[in-house]
Amino acid sequence: MSEFKTIDFSAENLRSYWEGPSNRFARYTTYLSRGFGRFNEISKYLQIVLASWWTTKYVVIWGYSISPNWILVASIIGFPVLMAIGRWDLFKLQKAIEFITMQKSTITGYGGYNMTVKSLQVQQEILKELKKLNNRKN
Repeated sequence: MSEFKTIDFSAENLRSYWEGPSNRFARYTTYLSRGFGRFNEISKYLQIVLASWWTTKYVVIWGYSISPNWILVASIIGFPVLMAIGRWDLFKLQKAIEFITMQKSTITGYGGYNMTVKSLQVQQEILKELKKLNNRKN
């Protein structure tokens, strides 16, 4: 079995997940994300569609109207960008978000996780003792 270690607010964890410009950016992104979470997600997407439609229909730049094909071009460019942002979110941002959330938005912090780790350690010790008893009987 792999060894689990308890999580605390040590200097190592603070350095890894709290300090530095990348983690500061992650914190601000977390705050912004939580704020957007309060609004209906569907309304944002509807606003994007309506704004894109309105832009292609009515906006004239230097005497030329914008073709609706630009929505397709923006989508083709936008999907890889969104995938890169999603990958960064998965591999970097979520770890900092979890650290911030556990540190600032819960009463017990990492207490629940640490109790689980301690419980696992106790269970492993009990298993060892039971195996010793079983070997003595045989």
